[in-house]
Amino acid sequence: MKKALISPNEIIKFEGNNIGERIAQVEPTDQIFPVGEPLYWLDCEDNVEPDIYYLANDGSIQLNPNYIQPTEVKEI
Repeated sequence: MKKALISPNEIIKFEGNNIGERIAQVEPTDQIFPVGEPLYWLDCEDNVEPDIYYLANDGSIQLNPNYIQPTEVKEI
């Protein structure tokens, strides 16, 4: 289990709708540090990555629909 640093001032929008809050950082539970308000830590799964996932309005952690997977560059 890890901890996600939630930034509630950074709203995630999709198709014009507010869908949640940004996950700014993810750390192992034993490596978290004090943060100032309004930032806060929330338990998350080990596979969660900052900006690729977000905290949805229903309290679940979801894949960010705005994230575009980088394409693999092939050498010619």
